[in-house]
Amino acid sequence: MAYAKCMREHGVSNFPDPTQDSGGGVKLVIPQGVDQNSPTFKSAQSACQSLLYQGDTGDAAGSRAFDATKVAAWAKCIREHGVPNFQDPQVNGNTIIIDANAAGLSGRDDPKFSKAAEACYSIRPGGTLAFMGGPQQ
Repeated sequence: MAYAKCMREHGVSNFPDPTQDSGGGVKLVIPQGVDQNSPTFKSAQSACQSLLYQGDTGDAAGSRAFDATKVAAWAKCIREHGVPNFQDPQVNGNTIIIDANAAGLSGRDDPKFSKAAEACYSIRPGGTLAFMGGPQQ
């Protein structure tokens, strides 16, 4: 939402708000009539880049690289909200790979992770979360 608002504030008046897709991800469709090659659009895009949700959004290839600083900040937030052994995750394309063993989590539905993820949602870098393993018994 912040990115869309920023784009409008920087001259792209008909820039849409993102919506949620059927899988729970963020979907942003630029409508016809928005000239993505115009100087106004490019200037707004540059000014608002830091607000862009990561994952399947961005460059002409269909995705852009994750900002390692944002991934690290999200991981730090997860640690601060109840998962102290949460490591900075690996990134593969638009997938964030989480080592559940190292974090002491049973997986995506672990209550500790769910609570921390909710607290840190506003800075989640986007993309897909993949959990590997689970705690050793």
